Amino acid sequence: MTNRSEPAVARPAARVVVIDAAQQILLQHPRDLPIWAIPGGKLEAGERPEDAAIREVLEETGYQITLEAWIGTYWQPQIPRSGTTYLYRGRVVGGQPLERGPETWAVRWFPLTALPWRVPGLYRHFIRSALRAPTAPEYQPLYLATPEALLVNTLHQIRRWLLR
Repeated sequence: MTNRSEPAVARPAARVVVIDAAQQILLQHPRDLPIWAIPGGKLEAGERPEDAAIREVLEETGYQITLEAWIGTYWQPQIPRSGTTYLYRGRVVGGQPLERGPETWAVRWFPLTALPWRVPGLYRHFIRSALRAPTAPEYQPLYLATPEALLVNTLHQIRRWLLR
């Protein structure tokens, strides 16, 4: 039996790999998970993925961005209700970093050569894809059944259960 408050299929999400001229990446430490994440989140009803990407980066980091490229569309078939993620590469054009926000504990720039260990494998894959800069957007399932991916999925499930 399914919980009627949860949709059978997850809403799509949009994420942005933001890299500056010094080859540093913008990461956000979300309030609800003990990880460093690529900024992004769920699309609102009727919202285009590229608009959601720009909105989510502003909400989570305080930075205004422009999108440089659509990197790809990804999903994880092995994780129930994981949803589709639209991935973009972007750059900052304004704004100030949030010290703390409703969804954010911290915002920091990290050298691409020294990512914190708490960046999950899925986000590391997204970073590699953005750096590779495919000539056409990728469209692929991701089978990343690492212990950290399962832990993050479990933490999301617990959070949903606590918030209902």
